Amino acid sequence: MKELESCQLCEWRCKVNRVSGETGVCGVGIPRVACSMLHPAPPASFDAFMEGCNFTCLGCQNYAISMLQERGEYIPPVEWAELGTAALHSAQGRRIGADRLFFTGGEPTCSLPWVEAAAESVNTKVNFDTNGFMTEQSLERILSFSDSITFDIKAFTPEVHQALTGAPVAPVLRNAKYLVERALEKVYEFRVLVMPGLMAEAIDVARFLADLSEDSPLLFLAFRPNFMLDKARGSTTEEMESVVEAARNCGLREVTWAGSPDIPGEKEGIVHFMELASRAGCHKTRKGQPRVCTCRDCTAKSYVPQRKT
Repeated sequence: MKELESCQLCEWRCKVNRVSGETGVCGVGIPRVACSMLHPAPPASFDAFMEGCNFTCLGCQNYAISMLQERGEYIPPVEWAELGTAALHSAQGRRIGADRLFFTGGEPTCSLPWVEAAAESVNTKVNFDTNGFMTEQSLERILSFSDSITFDIKAFTPEVHQALTGAPVAPVLRNAKYLVERALEKVYEFRVLVMPGLMAEAIDVARFLADLSEDSPLLFLAFRPNFMLDKARGSTTEEMESVVEAARNCGLREVTWAGSPDIPGEKEGIVHFMELASRAGCHKTRKGQPRVCTCRDCTAKSYVPQRKT
């Protein structure tokens, strides 16, 4: 893992020496596995949840792992891969139809050398689950060992993506375009969160993907209040059905939605979401400044939701 001595795996390109204990935006030193499990959600798989993330999403569903509130342990990648393969062939693995190793988090790009070593040590399918903020070089590496990719696009417009994630959207859209144009057969699905008051963002992503290829597979996810947006309301069933119809009208052939809709809460919209983040402790929102993951004194990462769903 020599490349961790000057890390440039994602578009933050922090160049920190993670081997010596320095950490960049993601907060990860040597890659650690927060937890591992068989998971029935399509694609059914054995999952490694890697600690740390290069985003700080206001509504993160895995905040304890991504914000390093729960620390993982270092497991040699070959050892983990052997455990995962055994799990796939176990009675439970066969019962749920698990057929691949699945790397998620957090954001597995932050642990790419470890993931790469694990994936290449076994002869089984591999899925890489990502927020899309890797460098072009990292994306090419990921494609070389992945059989399928699940790819989140958090928002479309730069201002909204920056507000929700603390990171620019341009690299994400660039990488999504690369996948559709050069490796569409490996895209299991693009995933787009439908947030109340921000349905236009989800439809803009659908239009973006449709312009690239009508065969881009799209899954809309119902927003479920969590982390710094724990007091917001969730997406409604009507909203989910509406964005699916809009995406199909854009020309996409394969569009579905999933999640738990109709969770009550406070009002909606990006301005309100930023107000909730401010109340939860993000000092950038209190000052009205753009959110950036590179903030070194982030207090938001220690926030624990009052309502867990």
